[in-house]
Formats: sequence, structure tokens, C-alpha cells
Amino acid sequence: MEFIHESQESLSPARFNLRGWEYTPFVENESDLTETKTATVLGLKWEIENDTLTIDLRDLDPNAEDQPVNKRIILSIVHKIFDPIVITCPATLMPKLLLHECWKLKLSWDTDLPSWMAKRFVKWKEQLKFLNGISIPRCLDKNEGDRNITLHVFCDASEKAYTACIFLRSEGDDSTDCQLIQARARVAPLKSVSVSRLELLACNIGARLCQ
Repeated sequence: MEFIHESQESLSPARFNLRGWEYTPFVENESDLTETKTATVLGLKWEIENDTLTIDLRDLDPNAEDQPVNKRIILSIVHKIFDPIVITCPATLMPKLLLHECWKLKLSWDTDLPSWMAKRFVKWKEQLKFLNGISIPRCLDKNEGDRNITLHVFCDASEKAYTACIFLRSEGDDSTDCQLIQARARVAPLKSVSVSRLELLACNIGARLCQ
């Protein structure tokens, strides 16, 4: 609350009226708590009570039927999953691989996909509901006192894709916590590239995440 009051006082001379504050329930006076249980932060859903971030899938209709499956539809649905932290990259990689296959087959944007590809996409779309159960803490480290903080980066690649993820490890006298910070996944280029080369590209992503 002190930060809120100081911010309002500092910006009031310039007629900046700061309002619509959302915060986790840590203030001393419970009457000051917001009644809102969920807020939107940078396109993500913020569960205020437990201070976690989840993916907002309200714009998706996984159960939509009678919808043709083509490159345009796949790309449209994938882009509706707004995930700046990229915690859903294991799930969103599959439709990107399907798009990769479409480019290999030289399919146009509105050409229906072969049945085997369409079935894979429909099955993936039906499983999108499980993303609603994924959440991560908003605060990377809530522990107090002196703690040893380290970053751990994992990189890997296959013939189809390469990826990297970064974790923050907080170690104290009585506990050790590990938290996912961010991840990235890329589909391998259409041109044939060795796995060793793709592993180097994954390491490059990991190095950039550390920055």
C-alpha cells in the first residue's frame, strides 16, 4: 500500500490519476483488499489470491465443428494462444510442425489438409482445455533472507525442432526452490540441417534467454 500511495502522490502534480490497482492479499488492513479474484496482466490471467499466472483461452473454441482444416485455420488458432512467457511451447509446437509439413507438401492457404494431418490437428485442438490447468507463480522468489540464486538453462534439439528453457534456482538454509522463467521452441528449417547444427541453434536461444 505504501508504494501505491507514494506513486499517486508523485504523479498527482502532473495530473496522472493512477487507479484500478490490483494486488495480492498481503496488506495489513483487509478492507483495503481488492474484491477481484482474477485480473489480466499482459494478456495472461493473474489469479490474485494465490498469485499465479495462467493462459487465457477464452477466445478459443476447441469444440468448434464443421470447420475446415487448412493452413489458415491452424495459424489462426495458434496465434490466439497468447503466451509471452511461452510456458505452453510443448503444446503449441505440434501445430507448428503440421504447418511445416504443409509447406513441404506445397499446400495453399485454403486447401484442406490430408485426413491424417486433419485428425492430428483436431485431436490437438480438443486437448487445448488442459492448458487451463497450467499455472506458474508470478513472483520468482518469495523467500526472504540471504539465498543463493542461480540460473539453469537447458537446450536440446531433434530433427524436427530445437528448444531451450531457463529456470531460477533459489537455495537457502532451510529450503530450495526452482521456478521456470521462460522457454522458447523453434521448428527446424525446411532445408535439411544436422542435429548438431540445431543443437547449436538451441544453445543460441538459451544464451539469449539468459540475457
